Amino acid sequence: MKKFLIIACAAILCACNGTQPENGGMRQPKQKSFASADEQLCYRTNEFTFNLTSLVCKNPDKENIILSPLSASLMLGMLMNGADGETLTQMQQVLGFEGLTPAEINDWYANLLQTLPALDDVTTVNIANSLWVKNEFPVLEDFIAVNRQFFDATADNVDMADPATADRINQWAADNTNNLIKKVVTPDEIRSCVMLLANALYFKSKWSTPFEEAATYDAEFYPLTSSVTKVPTMRGKVNAPYADTKEGQLLELDYQGSKFCMDILLPEQGKDIRKVLAGFTAEDWSDRLARLRYADVHVALPKLDLHYSRMLTNDLKAAGMPRALSMAAEFPHISEIPTYLSWVKQVCHLTVDESGTEAAAVTIGGMLESCVPTEPTEYKEFFANRPYLIVIREKEQGNILFTAMITNPEAK
Repeated sequence: MKKFLIIACAAILCACNGTQPENGGMRQPKQKSFASADEQLCYRTNEFTFNLTSLVCKNPDKENIILSPLSASLMLGMLMNGADGETLTQMQQVLGFEGLTPAEINDWYANLLQTLPALDDVTTVNIANSLWVKNEFPVLEDFIAVNRQFFDATADNVDMADPATADRINQWAADNTNNLIKKVVTPDEIRSCVMLLANALYFKSKWSTPFEEAATYDAEFYPLTSSVTKVPTMRGKVNAPYADTKEGQLLELDYQGSKFCMDILLPEQGKDIRKVLAGFTAEDWSDRLARLRYADVHVALPKLDLHYSRMLTNDLKAAGMPRALSMAAEFPHISEIPTYLSWVKQVCHLTVDESGTEAAAVTIGGMLESCVPTEPTEYKEFFANRPYLIVIREKEQGNILFTAMITNPEAK
């Protein structure tokens, strides 16, 4: 049996009850039985996915939110190899690895990096990791070696004060996302950093049942915060897993090969998708998926071509790992010089059209010396004409690659 845990990022060893603490952080665990250890770990990492999605959507900075909790998890997974003490404990709890040894965690990530891109030959999944170390900063060789071994991470020594370094990093991002993401950092953002940790995640697949371009038309869409608009909307008939839920409707659309799919949670008219997501948990998600049954469905789905970027620093603090993001951080396995994670930035792109889906994410974390101050988504009718949630996942274990809240398809 594959030791293929999950792709979102994580929670507590046990399941969670869906009650969000008033001050943020991870939800309180409750007992839940699982068929296997893989299923349990998948559940735990899904909890991180929905916790992070919930925190970001609770304080949105754009009308459309696109995230890859998996990309964030991979970057933080590399960083955990340098952590100890309370810093390590918080990171393990947030990412869903509480109770596991560093060797077990590294094995999980290594297995994920090998398994996910090879699930089928009609879906492209590329994952790349890299470390960028300031010239003459005394990083410990063991830290570099373990990330090379388990994360296949490249490591480069660079001049952080040279604007050309930002250009190199941005080119690395473009090279590993099929040119969807061409800019992730600026020279000013990295100038004071002693090290950067980066992950790039790329996904591309075609629908199992494509939409016909001739059927695409301009349809009304009702955003949360602005007046009704018209957006290019794909339409067609499918026989696909479908469920009526307490929130509204859930539809699963397969990609070719049937190893990956897109789930679309469409709340009832008048229900705010942001409020739905505010308390949504991995248990809620598991329950909704269990209700899916094949049905004939008329589908109308907006085309998307969206770009999104966000500093996740405060979101990760609220998720339950503030210590790593403070000068009290304990990263003794990175360098003898004390360091901390100053900021975490993620840039995402999502394209949904008649043929399929292309998505990419790059997550970068900037490390500073602790003495340096911080700088600043009969026929049933499924008509997505109002804000909705998108989840792109792998179907065998339930690993989630991307989540997206779409409130206005035309907003940039």
